[in-house]
Amino acid sequence: MAKATVLEFNKLPSTLPTFFKAATAKKAGLKAGKTIPSITAKVKNLPIDANKLQRYRKVCGFPGGKAVPAPFLHIYAAPLHMALLTSPQFPLQLLGLVHIRNSMTQHRPVMANEKLNITVKIDGHRETPLGFEFDIISQVHVGEELVWDSVSTNLSRKSGGGKKGGKKAPPKFAPLKASTKFAIPAGTGRKYGAVAGDVNPIHLFDATAKAFGFKKAIIHGMWTLAKSAAVLDSQLPRKFRYDVEFKLPIFMPAKVQMQYTNSNDDITLRVMDSKGAKPHMNGHIEFLS
Repeated sequence: MAKATVLEFNKLPSTLPTFFKAATAKKAGLKAGKTIPSITAKVKNLPIDANKLQRYRKVCGFPGGKAVPAPFLHIYAAPLHMALLTSPQFPLQLLGLVHIRNSMTQHRPVMANEKLNITVKIDGHRETPLGFEFDIISQVHVGEELVWDSVSTNLSRKSGGGKKGGKKAPPKFAPLKASTKFAIPAGTGRKYGAVAGDVNPIHLFDATAKAFGFKKAIIHGMWTLAKSAAVLDSQLPRKFRYDVEFKLPIFMPAKVQMQYTNSNDDITLRVMDSKGAKPHMNGHIEFLS
């Protein structure tokens, strides 16, 4: 069994140098019978940056308030995610990882003047027909109180993973009760990336996205999650769990349709293309007591 690694920081690490370090790093990959070792990163007593919070609200569409939006805490955990994924102990290439699912729980609203203790961890993987899946588990405490946690599930594709013999017709969905539309202008990926610290080139410019096989720049999945939460902000309780599956990428600029049904116990939602035919994200929000 590999020795557990713990990385401790006194501030959030910068993502830009670590990302470019990862772009050139050679990784051995997972050998037969091996798994991703336990790697943990921590930071304590982290204040919330008021300017960052204001910029995040603006780019994602959240209203003002004393509490921070629940998805905002993801961008505080994300630099620690990067520290895990670029550590020498992590065996997979960072470039090419796909964020396929996310689950976050707000145990109570977090106030903008509170200080955060953040811990993130990877430990092990699962083999699937498409490749290796692994979870990054994040927890945010205020003092000793757990106020927010999340599980970000990522996929490292096998060579040829997911290739199939024929093209399937897109699934048909019964529309949900409510619907709204919103535009995603070109450059939204750069604005969100600047505040979130996500400098992955697939989100920044068409030219840089094409270098990684995309026809145009695509918006971050976590921006789509945050935008959907902003649309529903007035309907969300103090405590909730938000689970999403990311589907087809959204190429910018775009107009998309968000459908949802609020049962007063939970909300089921989908972010679709403008015609409501192709899925970009499926979500479920469970109201907690």
